[in-house]
Amino acid sequence: MLRLLAISLVSVISCCSFAQNTSNHGNKFEPLGSMLPAGTLIRGADGAPGPEYWHQQCDYQIKCILDVEKLNLSGKETLTYHNNSPNTLKYIWIQLDENQHSVENDNQYFDPSGINNTMSETDLRLLNPSTEKEKYGVKIESVTNKNGQPLNYFINQTMMRVNLPEPIGLVAPPST
Repeated sequence: MLRLLAISLVSVISCCSFAQNTSNHGNKFEPLGSMLPAGTLIRGADGAPGPEYWHQQCDYQIKCILDVEKLNLSGKETLTYHNNSPNTLKYIWIQLDENQHSVENDNQYFDPSGINNTMSETDLRLLNPSTEKEKYGVKIESVTNKNGQPLNYFINQTMMRVNLPEPIGLVAPPST
């Protein structure tokens, strides 16, 4: 009986040793050490900007007209893009947040609908929610360069890619 107890005890100890967490992230107060990547010239190990860190810059001039009766905002926008990155850009991306509400956005097709025995006019209209949302989103009429020449662009839901006729290189910092 004593021998059977000893074998059982050894089995329990060996199972427990395999079940122990050998990972170093089990203790929330332990140093992170090698779990974080080493710093680079762009970002330090702590995430702070390094000596070669950069941000892109874009200056905007926006002229708008608000038609309250038609619930329409129209306008013209001039962008001046400054490439501060070490890369040459052949295109730029522009965020079109208002297209999140556009009928063309995929998220508009997930609204479930159902037909009940009794429905109001509003309920019937909401069976096809896209008809209510046609007025939402950005309607781009043209994209041109500073000389008025059209630029090739593509809109994918909330993102617009503008292909540049000439690549934009790194903007030289002002000399001091």
